[in-house]
Amino acid sequence: MKILLIFDNRFDTDLIVDFFKKHKSCEVVIFSLISDPAILDAVIAKIHSCGVFSVTIHNSAQTISDYVKELRKGICQWSADIGNWKVSSKAVKDWFLLPGCGVSTWGLAFCQKKIP
Repeated sequence: MKILLIFDNRFDTDLIVDFFKKHKSCEVVIFSLISDPAILDAVIAKIHSCGVFSVTIHNSAQTISDYVKELRKGICQWSADIGNWKVSSKAVKDWFLLPGCGVSTWGLAFCQKKIP
């Protein structure tokens, strides 16, 4: 049996002991949402202490980075398109019209300068 273990820094390693003691022959793939190697080492040590030795660490940071790069390709257009969506029979961008000016502040968010 393959098990995908996803966790963050709030993970209590004691919670997995009973499970892994019953499933020693499983293969564990770790998809960690943390960057602290001490926590990752503690989780792996706890799994090994239960008799499970087939543990693979998936490069979750790279997977997430690759996914975000793909999302960036279309996020600007998607965000701009939201302005045309109807909310209570009115376009979102129309909800952001400045009174008496006929100008919507909706597009200003797309013009902001990115500060590194």
